[in-house]
Amino acid sequence: MARRVAAGVLNSLRQLGAAAARARRRQFACRLPTMRQAARRDGRRIQLLVRSREFFGGRGRAQLPPSACHTMMNLRHLAASAALLLAFVSNSQAQWFARANATHFDPSWQGYSGATGVGIAGGRFFGAKQEHEVSLDISSAKWHADEVDFGVQLEGDETHTPFLLNYRYHVEGTEEFRRIGFYIGPCVGYTRSHVDFDLRGVSSQGSTQLKDTAWEFSWGGNVGFIVRLEHNLELDFGYRYLKISDTSYDFREGSIDVEAAHFNIFYGGVSVRF
Repeated sequence: MARRVAAGVLNSLRQLGAAAARARRRQFACRLPTMRQAARRDGRRIQLLVRSREFFGGRGRAQLPPSACHTMMNLRHLAASAALLLAFVSNSQAQWFARANATHFDPSWQGYSGATGVGIAGGRFFGAKQEHEVSLDISSAKWHADEVDFGVQLEGDETHTPFLLNYRYHVEGTEEFRRIGFYIGPCVGYTRSHVDFDLRGVSSQGSTQLKDTAWEFSWGGNVGFIVRLEHNLELDFGYRYLKISDTSYDFREGSIDVEAAHFNIFYGGVSVRF
């Protein structure tokens, strides 16, 4: 993964040098002015292709933009909705549960490889046969780059963390496979995307920082199966399709838009009911 990230950035830097030598006449997928030119010209922004995704080449701000703060408020509303829903389904037959997962994220952005991560979930089973499940699920995966080439060093991380409200409908297995059950259901929430890269050797000022956090509305679905080991202990294996909306990263000199995408997430874990 790191090599692909570095290769994408360094390839853009090579093209940038060639464009400057040829009086910037060569055309790219997007025009890449130098950092000083970008500072002098309104509407012109440096764009470095990081893992085939565009990140603005400027010094990031420590605080979140207003749009992200608004989304964080929506995230708190999501957590409150989950708490109210869990309280609503409370009855004598309901069971609390906690789950820990290992995950594998496979994003749709071109040039990205898969990344492993971890996740946790908590919620309740309810219904006559405990066939309904409502939970709040949090998982995370990180991509890392650390490469040096063409006199430029790229080092940093990109992390995606979905916060999701899940519903699953469970179906018991046949009599011969009564320990195995299947489930399907939707999920909705927000994904926290954080980028933190340092580029060294691209300007006389030293390090160039690409750093920001964005929150994207996310939705999708889950399908999988469980294997009951004991009355209150089970294994959980499944697949999640997660669509994340387009967003923007804000930096001091401007902002860029990032296209919508999706994750194919495979997971496996252990659930404990109590």
